[in-house]
Amino acid sequence: MTRTADFSISIDTRATIAALDALARKQAPFATALALTKTAQAAQAEVKRTLPQRFTIRNNFVEKGIRVEAARKRDWPRPRAAVYSKDRFMALQETGGVKTGKSGGSVGVPVTVRRTPKQTLPPSRWPKALLRKPNHFILQTRNGPALARRKGGGIELLYGFAKSVKVKPRLGMASTVENVARKAFVREFEKALAHAMRTAR
Repeated sequence: MTRTADFSISIDTRATIAALDALARKQAPFATALALTKTAQAAQAEVKRTLPQRFTIRNNFVEKGIRVEAARKRDWPRPRAAVYSKDRFMALQETGGVKTGKSGGSVGVPVTVRRTPKQTLPPSRWPKALLRKPNHFILQTRNGPALARRKGGGIELLYGFAKSVKVKPRLGMASTVENVARKAFVREFEKALAHAMRTAR
């Protein structure tokens, strides 16, 4: 699976663990992994919650792509949890930059297919998918090729094409994950450690 906009949560717990008694230290690997996973899940929920503030969301395909990789006890003493997007195109939404076409090709620039600059378009409304549909075709215009469709008795332009397009950073996943981790980890670690101590054998 391709992973983009990937942000790990790494918390230094050495000082806290050193102050614990022997039984608590024994349970620390499990408690830390569980706390990291719970923190990552809280960060994932916050990223999803703030998506409508950053994009015009008309479906859930972007939200469904925000995933969590759970921390593992066996990775002690350096367990990690990650919050990431599985969708390749979301990387530039986080970092900003220039989007170029594959293998020197062109980038589709929405014209009427997107109602607002913030609106995210599902794959079903991307140029390749639209060209498979009836009445959609490439039209040569004075500004270059465009993707168009027949609508009523006329023609509607859906996409123009450019060699590159500037993308502004809007996702804010890194800052969201960091903010949640700072607020939530200690609480989650205390809960996880208490659970581990209660269930210790």
